[in-house]
Amino acid sequence: MKLRKSLASLCFLLFAFLFSMAASAAGNLEVCFLDVGQGLSVLLSCDGHYALYDGGDRDYSSRVVSHLQEQGVDSLDYVIASHYDADHLNGVVGALNVFPAGQIWGPKDDSKDTRVYEAFVEAANAQGKEIIQPQIGSTFPLGGAQLTVLGPCSENYADSNSYSIVVKVENGEDSFLLTGDAPMECEEEMLSAGEDLSCDVLCAGHHGSATSTSWDLLEAALPSWCVISCGTGNDYGHPHEETMEKLASMEIPVFRTDIQGDLVAFSAGSGITWNIDPCNDYSSGDESPKAALDASESVSATESPAPSEDAVSYVVNTNSGKFHLPSCSSVDQMSSKNRLDFTGTREELIAQGYEPCKRCSP
Repeated sequence: MKLRKSLASLCFLLFAFLFSMAASAAGNLEVCFLDVGQGLSVLLSCDGHYALYDGGDRDYSSRVVSHLQEQGVDSLDYVIASHYDADHLNGVVGALNVFPAGQIWGPKDDSKDTRVYEAFVEAANAQGKEIIQPQIGSTFPLGGAQLTVLGPCSENYADSNSYSIVVKVENGEDSFLLTGDAPMECEEEMLSAGEDLSCDVLCAGHHGSATSTSWDLLEAALPSWCVISCGTGNDYGHPHEETMEKLASMEIPVFRTDIQGDLVAFSAGSGITWNIDPCNDYSSGDESPKAALDASESVSATESPAPSEDAVSYVVNTNSGKFHLPSCSSVDQMSSKNRLDFTGTREELIAQGYEPCKRCSP
């Protein structure tokens, strides 16, 4: 009995020692999700080392530069262009024109031929730097923290978003997952490849679009928080209803730059704190008033004053383009300005371009 107690005590001490070693190996990490409107920009700082993941669009480029200067940044260890869409890349070019970079990352996407991409290449050349396509599974130090590249898994995609460089940031026991605009196709590729997508903080892919943040990803990641970077009243309706339904059903606390502005997470390796509490606003983004009006008129114009025997009551979300049964849980979360009650057949709604909800299968 004494021997068992001694072994148990030894095991406990060993576990405590290993845990303390892991915590002591961590740095003081700050992750700032900058409010760059309908775009993405994340500044990582740890023990005097810095990495910039995307930089937002042209209108926010100077703000990103100013924020870095205010934080005392003299140089950037890593400048990462997740992919080459303007709402991610313009601010990267602005930062490269001001701050020297240790490494510049960008995906291999030969389909891009835009002025902002040319400016990105010119800015890298001006620093005498090669644009690196980091390999899957490669790790890079950032002070006491570590960056691990998880995607993209392939080199030939039809959609430029699929080329997004996915990075997992780890600091001791704490972790963050940055996926750019990677769609569900790429999420499934990473899962099939056995990548560890578990994280404490998930930055929702593609600004909360329904094209990203699959159930499979959320179940693998099991984040304690989700951050959505999008613009107020953006033309895309981001974040989409489908994404917010998933986050709400899993009770994942949500931060949103369109509602809360800059979001800053602090990690010393054994727990994450924030500069502000989650807003937990699970509503979808606003569609333009004209588009909502057009959609409303489109449905109203085809409504029959004398419904047929096959007519059924549906609830249409003019923002997401989905229609639901009145009993669907999505209806309870729907904004009143996006809701339209419709009586008719599902075929009539589908003919108008609306899609049935996958949850209630109307």
